Amino acid sequence: MTPLVDVILVLLIIFIITAPIMRSGAKVDLPRAAVRRPQSQRAVMITVDRNGQAFLNSDRVALSEIGARVNAALQRTPGVPVLIEGDNRAEYGKIVTVMDVIRQAGVENVGLVLESTAVPARP
Repeated sequence: MTPLVDVILVLLIIFIITAPIMRSGAKVDLPRAAVRRPQSQRAVMITVDRNGQAFLNSDRVALSEIGARVNAALQRTPGVPVLIEGDNRAEYGKIVTVMDVIRQAGVENVGLVLESTAVPARP
């Protein structure tokens, strides 16, 4: 019994370490901000890379298809937010256009993903 518990403990540790690394979507350099509350772990992720290409989770999506694809994803998992990861070097206009297309599709719960920086303690 003890060896089985050891194996399960090792697998659990490996999962805990690798889970944050296993984010879906394209690799982007996120802008930094002092984020005070953590963002939802369950979300529909839209990624805009530095070239302005959009990805829904890990699939490349044309701008004209984003609204329909996000609505389909929300039908499968209702109530989850839609989060947009925009590369720090991406054109601001591309990110705003993606957000606008999603909102035109009727989705109101849209947010931006930022990389957290240390928040200085207040005196």
